[in-house]
Amino acid sequence: MSDKGKKTLPLHTQRKHPRHGLHINIISDPFQHRIPSHLQKFWQESQIRRRLQSAEIQLRKTYKRATPRQRIVLYVCLFLLVIYWVHLVASVWRSPGRHRPPPMHDLGLPEVDLLDDIYPMDGKGETTAILLNWSRLENMKLIVKQLCRYDMFKNVMIWNNNQEVVLTEEMFATSACPRSKLLIYNSPGNMHFIARYMACAAASTPYCYFQDDDWIVPALRSMYANFLRFPQFIHTDTNADVYSLTNWKWCFFNDNVNLHACFSWVGTGAFVSRENVVRFLKLASLTGMDPTEFAFGDMYFTTYMNQVPYQLENTLHELPQENAFSAGNGRIRNKIYMHKALQRLFANLEQDNGIFQTEELSPTLYQRDVRSPCHNDRCLFLANKHSFPDVRLFHYQPHVNISESEDHHDNQFDSQSFTQHPYSRAVDGDDGSAWISLADIQSDDYIGLDLLRAMPVPVTYRLLLAHDRTYFDDLEVQISFDGQDWVSLEAELLCRERYDTATSKRYQECGFQILEIGYRFIRLLSHSPLDYGYAVHDFGFHAKIKHGSGIVNNDQEDGAEEYERARYIHVKFHLDEVEVYFPYEKIYPEQYRYMSDLKRALDAKGHCMLEMPSGTGKTVSLLSLIIAYQQHHNDQRKLIYCSRTVPEIEKALAELKRLMAYRKAHGLEEEYLGIGLTSRKNLCLHPTVSKEKKGKTVDAKCRNLTASWMREKTKEAREAGQVNSSAQTCDFYENLETAQNPVLTSGIYTLDDLRQFGKEMTLCPYYMCRRLIHFANTVIYSYHYLLDPKVAELVSRELSKDCIVVFDEAHNIDNVCIESLSIDLTRPVLDASARSVQHLADRIEEVKKTDAEKLKNEYSKLVAGLRDMQQQRDEDTFMANPVLPDDLLQEAVPGNIRRAEHFVAFLRRFVEYLKVSMRKPQLHAWYIETNNLQTRLRVMHVVAETPVSFLQHLKDVTFIEKKPLRFCAERLTSLVRTLELTDLDEYSALQRVAAFATLVATYDKGFLLILEPFESDVATVPNPIFHFTCLDASLAIKPIFERFSTVVITSGTLSPLDIYPKILDFAPKISQSYTMTLTRNCFLPLVITRGSDQVAISSRFEVRTDLAVVRNFGNILVEFAKVVPDGIVGFFPSYLYMEQIVSMWNDMGMLTEAWKHKLIFVETPDAAETSLALENYRKACDNGRGAILLSVARGKVSEGIDFDHNYGRAVIMFGIPYQYTESRILKARLEYL
Repeated sequence: MSDKGKKTLPLHTQRKHPRHGLHINIISDPFQHRIPSHLQKFWQESQIRRRLQSAEIQLRKTYKRATPRQRIVLYVCLFLLVIYWVHLVASVWRSPGRHRPPPMHDLGLPEVDLLDDIYPMDGKGETTAILLNWSRLENMKLIVKQLCRYDMFKNVMIWNNNQEVVLTEEMFATSACPRSKLLIYNSPGNMHFIARYMACAAASTPYCYFQDDDWIVPALRSMYANFLRFPQFIHTDTNADVYSLTNWKWCFFNDNVNLHACFSWVGTGAFVSRENVVRFLKLASLTGMDPTEFAFGDMYFTTYMNQVPYQLENTLHELPQENAFSAGNGRIRNKIYMHKALQRLFANLEQDNGIFQTEELSPTLYQRDVRSPCHNDRCLFLANKHSFPDVRLFHYQPHVNISESEDHHDNQFDSQSFTQHPYSRAVDGDDGSAWISLADIQSDDYIGLDLLRAMPVPVTYRLLLAHDRTYFDDLEVQISFDGQDWVSLEAELLCRERYDTATSKRYQECGFQILEIGYRFIRLLSHSPLDYGYAVHDFGFHAKIKHGSGIVNNDQEDGAEEYERARYIHVKFHLDEVEVYFPYEKIYPEQYRYMSDLKRALDAKGHCMLEMPSGTGKTVSLLSLIIAYQQHHNDQRKLIYCSRTVPEIEKALAELKRLMAYRKAHGLEEEYLGIGLTSRKNLCLHPTVSKEKKGKTVDAKCRNLTASWMREKTKEAREAGQVNSSAQTCDFYENLETAQNPVLTSGIYTLDDLRQFGKEMTLCPYYMCRRLIHFANTVIYSYHYLLDPKVAELVSRELSKDCIVVFDEAHNIDNVCIESLSIDLTRPVLDASARSVQHLADRIEEVKKTDAEKLKNEYSKLVAGLRDMQQQRDEDTFMANPVLPDDLLQEAVPGNIRRAEHFVAFLRRFVEYLKVSMRKPQLHAWYIETNNLQTRLRVMHVVAETPVSFLQHLKDVTFIEKKPLRFCAERLTSLVRTLELTDLDEYSALQRVAAFATLVATYDKGFLLILEPFESDVATVPNPIFHFTCLDASLAIKPIFERFSTVVITSGTLSPLDIYPKILDFAPKISQSYTMTLTRNCFLPLVITRGSDQVAISSRFEVRTDLAVVRNFGNILVEFAKVVPDGIVGFFPSYLYMEQIVSMWNDMGMLTEAWKHKLIFVETPDAAETSLALENYRKACDNGRGAILLSVARGKVSEGIDFDHNYGRAVIMFGIPYQYTESRILKARLEYL
């Protein structure tokens, strides 16, 4: 087999074991050491040895007594025997490939095909079958009985054109067709062929199926599967005789006018899109078809599309056809109307009036390779060889009628050779028939199969060819997931030669097995030209096992168990050397390309940006590839998966759990630990602390229970017998301290799993996860655990450089980076900070009186430098340094803030300065503009300045230097630890001020200070806000790119891709965007600009609270609630706007009207309330009551939660959440960029 430069995808990885040889002492007899001593003794004493020795002695005596003639006969027999064995071995050796034979041994057990009852599920209930009835009622009953078995048909409609017969449902009782599925229309007149098009235009499904009452079409699943791949074409199914007409004699091309049409019968079975049918009816009107022409619409339909129909050749089952409409003179009449259709089409194309479609859609006639359905309706035969000459050589002219055109084609080529050996003979299950190509095999020619769906199990293939063995010399087996991108396999064929005495022909019967799963297409590609054509007698496949034999495709597993497991469909394939397990029944082309590019980035140890639309499976694709990559290379590269919200984290953990369960179900015993980490609030189990609603309060109370000094006090109190002491600890944390580390060693633990495990073992889930980060193979947590230095310093500082970091849903990662280094100060924050400073001063005075040694020790450590101070427990840390690790000062704290009382005075002075600046925002404007202190009270406008300007003014007014400010955060943490403070949530405002001081003194580029005296543009009462905003998103993420070898930025909306490398200042190795592949219309977008009263509706600020607009919004919601089943999700631009609208709806009675049809739930800023609302919303959708969920775009519900199936039958957007372009921070950032 030849590779021809293709990448190789091994069928399976063979484990290579070392050869365990035996040591031989060459001094002694080697044969004595090749057999163990106990076996030597057994052999010496056995009766078999004695009998063999006796037989040997007897043979020697007989040979000595033999005459010379007898000895010659013996030699000749031995010689002939040797020649026979040499010939046998040589025949096997010359066979193209030596693979295990596909047929299984007959063990007397029943065979079970694992592919039985496994059919394609795509397009279920999306087609309406339309049947025309005239006078063959018995035929119609058989056809209805057949069609009703298929789940692709939502309805089977019978259009009765015979006024003399009234059809009723009782007439079709024997067809066992549900009444809800069978529709009957008794037409008041004979509408002829146009009836089917009118019925399709009125159908509720996107697709239609046409069939007359004189045929049974056996290959509907195959035909439908191909139609779903290319729904832009009409798909028909005809026998070989008609196929030779519709693909040769009745095809008409003329490049001068962009004519490329073929006529095809639709009455023998045709799948069409309702969109094409509606377009045909419009064309019939635009071209002025008279009523007679309109009645014979079949003669016009395929031609008017100006596209070659996708035609399959197949053996149809003919039913009684007395009084056939197209027999005799009917054929001549049909050709007349066919000619009229062509003349009309040609005339309009020549005028170039834009009525007809002129572009030839892809795949064109000579790009197609699907030829015929298989006899069992489980596959489609593929071949790139065409059976007729190029029809484009005939340039159609309107003066040549159909009969004359047929004569021209007959003179060029006799189609009888095709009708004797058509495509269907290759897959008809009959070894005696064959498809024979008219031309010789050329390089890159191929034959193959479309298996209709992803293969869930290994498959065995059988090939019977009347070819020479040279066909296999340069042959390549390829598979594909989408029919476009092909991957080569190292498959070997086991062939044997068969000789047919009746025909004196030699055949090659070959078998091979594909162990890969998840692919849909397979082909055999020739790389060398041959001097003969294809002669394919059979190309089939199966996945048979001996039921109960324990042999499944030569793998030692229980047959029944494998049979059941085959129902749970998944995909397995190779990307180069990596074996990837994909835990779903189908892999889309964009998922495959996504994983391919991701692997390239991992191989190169570089960063990448990958954009793939939402809903296409980014998360599972990413996890499947990276887990497979980790296990294959066994290099212990940890996966750090970052997402934005808790629901997104839980979703990723669920996908990871499913993936690892699938790998385990397929025999992969792996020690793999995956955990998720979130805040204390979401993981806390303490009976008192867990009841708190605010995350900061939970954090503070948790620190009160886990700080070292609190635990020491509790220990002393218990030793002293003071049971009622105020000192408390957390039992969950204490048990974790005494537990062996790590507590968990293998498995995937979601947030619920961690809480449940913590309850059962009485262990703290939060700190358990914190400590397991170093041992886990995959860690899933929030962006802030890596990007925010205040959090990353505590959680992620010890991660190794070879970690694979993934930022999922990263379309707003630049905002997260900016927010991690930005701080807003308000007047309440500064007032709370001033109170906290006073509390610190009071506490210092208390400690001086009770334990002054603590303050002296702290002073000594500060003199020694910060490095000693950093060796502290995380539980004792009040706040981490807000600056990036590379910007930390590794030196001693300045002397003027080492003493506690000096530092408190320093903080008091700094806070008072900020308060004065906020009360008098013109202070900075005065300094910058006029340097006149007396004018600052008269100016009230926005002030924007750089950190350098701010620090200079701070120094001039308060004499505070820059360097002490840089140490504020670390010094405050040290002081809190020394004073052993509790209830640290009371100091959160002071913590914010200290972080602001450290940041403003550390960074002078890429930052801006903006003082806004009013909360909004329309406010009149001053409520100043002090923004310290980061303008450069690359500052926060730069340490991530430099520290880790591979960082993956991925989302559904990253376009334009070139802007993110500029904003984040990095050079991705791979930057790629993938489009979504949809085979059918799955949603209907609507833009409503006017209400039922014709009043324009909009969410613009000027009119969004207008009563007419609000009323129309409410009417839209009520009308949707009446007609849409199950769940409806509504999104508003903001919480404020949603509250206003809901309140006004309530006053208008709109909510009361909507409640009559569905329950209503509303998202709030509170996470607990939103979770409860979402849970009850799902319950209402599940129990049939139906519900409406009103939420906010960019809120908690809008990302990370899937509203699939009955949870989201409709989505209503009450306005678009545009970016506020007048934001001063946004303007400053744009100016900086």
